Amino acid sequence: MSNLIECRNLCKTYRDGLFDVQVLKGISFAMKRGEMISIIGASGSGKSTFLHILGTLDEASSGKIHFLNRDMMKLTSNEQAKIRNQHLGFIYQFHHLLIDFSILENVAMPLLISGMKVSQAKKEAKILLDKIGLNCCANKKPSQLSGGERQRVAIARALVNKPDLVLADEPTGNLDQSTALVIYDLIFELNKESDTAFLLVTHDAELASKMDQQFKMQDGLLIC
Repeated sequence: MSNLIECRNLCKTYRDGLFDVQVLKGISFAMKRGEMISIIGASGSGKSTFLHILGTLDEASSGKIHFLNRDMMKLTSNEQAKIRNQHLGFIYQFHHLLIDFSILENVAMPLLISGMKVSQAKKEAKILLDKIGLNCCANKKPSQLSGGERQRVAIARALVNKPDLVLADEPTGNLDQSTALVIYDLIFELNKESDTAFLLVTHDAELASKMDQQFKMQDGLLIC
């Protein structure tokens, strides 16, 4: 089976005043469809930077990234954006929901951006809201939901376009333990149902230990 995503010798260097700071130091990594992998490590170790580069939200200084057998670093920004919309999902510690839109509209947004008709997009969004137990909140605004409910909505939004890969940056980092357990269950259920791969950056040792593989980011390198 070919890899869903892989990178080779991925490096990232930032300019900090007069000095260059190398955050990623030649990372090679791969994962297959449906696989669940976690990355742990100290704050500032480069975990989030690595995730953002894989998702083409940031640019690598050097190296290669192949996703769905395409060289992501040779694509135009518009081509990358299309792949993000159609094949990638993103979950963050802070949900980043659109406060002026309803929960239903938030979940439907990736489909609307892709050009799907409003009626069909909302139909697809309702299916996911029902799956996460929040159909009753479809017309509410994010401010009317609890932190755990908002994070469940963010997960639904990440999955509504049926992505091949979800990149999750501290998805339970802002939640209490009991709510985090609900999120664990939801992620594993959706992985099993849809064969979506999950790459999670987390400080949550319990969540990390439940993945198929666990890596540690240290000194700009991934250690298995």
